[in-house]
Amino acid sequence: MAIRYLQNFFEHKKFIGYVAIDEDFLVGALFAHEKIWWYNDEVFIEEIFVIPNRQSQGIGTKLLGEVQKYVQHKRLAGITLATNKYAPVLRLYEKNGFIICEHVQFMGKEM
Repeated sequence: MAIRYLQNFFEHKKFIGYVAIDEDFLVGALFAHEKIWWYNDEVFIEEIFVIPNRQSQGIGTKLLGEVQKYVQHKRLAGITLATNKYAPVLRLYEKNGFIICEHVQFMGKEM
C-alpha cells in the first residue's frame, strides 16, 4: 500500500517533491504538485512529514521554504493545502505564515 501511495505522487505530471537528508538518513519530505487554478497556477501540498525524533528542529520550515522558493521562481499564485485542524502540523503552517482561508470550505462524502 505504501508503494502505491508514493507512486501516485511521483506519477503526477507536475509533481514537486523535497526531501530532508541528514547523514544519509531520510528525516523528512514534502510532496506537492502544481495545480491549475483561477487566474494563475498554484502549488498544492499533499503531504509533509518529519520523523518524530527530528520534529521541532526547523526541518518542516526548511521544506516549506523550498516550496516557497519554487512558487516565487515560477511566479505562481501561492501555496494551498488541506490538513486536519487537530493535527500538530497546523502549528507548523501557522508559524510559516499560512492562514485559515474562510472563503474556502473543504467538503467530503463518505461512501
